[in-house]
Amino acid sequence: MPRRLYQDIETRSIINLKTEGMYAYAESPSTEILLWSYAIDDGSLKVYYPFFNQPFPDDLAEAILDEETIFVAHNASFERVLLTIVGARFLNPAIHAQIRRVDRWRCTAAMARSCGLPGALDNTAKALRMQIEKDREGYLLMMRMCKPLKFNVDGEPIWLEDEASMLRLGQYCMIDTEVERDIDKTLPDLDEPYQKLWELTEKINDRGILLDTRFLMRLMMLTEDASIEINNDIRRLSKGRINKITETAALTQWLTDMGLDVEESGIGAGVLADLLNDPELPDFFREVLTLRKNGGKSSTAKLKSLTKRSNSDKRIRGNLIFSGAFGSGRFCLAENTEILCKDTSGSIYIKPIQAVAIEDLVWDGDSWVQHGGVVFSGEKEVIQYDGILATREHEVFVSDEDKISLQMARDLQLKLYRGEKDPYES
Repeated sequence: MPRRLYQDIETRSIINLKTEGMYAYAESPSTEILLWSYAIDDGSLKVYYPFFNQPFPDDLAEAILDEETIFVAHNASFERVLLTIVGARFLNPAIHAQIRRVDRWRCTAAMARSCGLPGALDNTAKALRMQIEKDREGYLLMMRMCKPLKFNVDGEPIWLEDEASMLRLGQYCMIDTEVERDIDKTLPDLDEPYQKLWELTEKINDRGILLDTRFLMRLMMLTEDASIEINNDIRRLSKGRINKITETAALTQWLTDMGLDVEESGIGAGVLADLLNDPELPDFFREVLTLRKNGGKSSTAKLKSLTKRSNSDKRIRGNLIFSGAFGSGRFCLAENTEILCKDTSGSIYIKPIQAVAIEDLVWDGDSWVQHGGVVFSGEKEVIQYDGILATREHEVFVSDEDKISLQMARDLQLKLYRGEKDPYES
């Protein structure tokens, strides 16, 4: 039976992993692999410290060079990509060549999601009723060590990197490796077709999508010019009462004052479509509402996000997530569920879900985010758990990155994640 090499790494960088993506993070010269925790089958847990310039461990090298050995990690994409890109700086070429082979990797997070379980390590273990002791102190240390404490006057990063902290980080990493091994022993491997699909997903993410950056820049310029023109038009038509077409509350009030009944319903996408389809709508209101409709398409935020995530070869990578059979993403909150929203003027309101406008930002626990509007309108059975009233299949966060159905969260008695930031200070 093939051996299994369990592993977890800890890294640091000046790059923001969440906003710029794993591949741009790995590509940055500032990104370093501090340590590499590993265990072979049921063997003892060990830590290799590239940070200390330690010689590469013989047992780790032997396991990697044995082509029958299976590499196992939780969210294995991270270990594979970082060891491929950053590891090229210090790994023996023969070892590096084996690390790059996608077919040798198995991902316990993909196994968990394919079984309908949350993908975050701690939550997978909790869902499997594993008795693990959370190392909160180690987690907080990791969060301090993975990014600069500050920058000096020359712009150079200052890190937390003393020997005691590095060794303590190694202890934290070993716990994660042990939990990962327990998960692997509990869950079945992906069926071969799904394993092949996971490997294909990794290859597609590695190849990436080529961006026409010159075209993106031109699009951003065009949309910014369009925004200026639209705002000038609405300022003229409203005689200075509305400065921007995105000032929803002011625009709604002005249209109401002018005799168009939109005060209660607002001017979301559905209302706009109904009004513009009315053949009896006066031309003046039609012009204003057309400006409103076009103004909603003039944001450059997504275009800027694309350019920020691109690599040096103008490709964006890591765009696909292998979620197994449980990641449909469809959900439905019950009518009158209160949603924390921020309108285009920056004002914060609590609204019933049916009153949330397409241009409103909604609070996801960590930041104000855009949304795609209503995905279902009708009646469905709902359940209540931990303050949420929603359909059974409604997806809820149980960590900062993992969503499962409300039914499963209730069955597993998992506490819902509500973020750690104050929306009124964001």
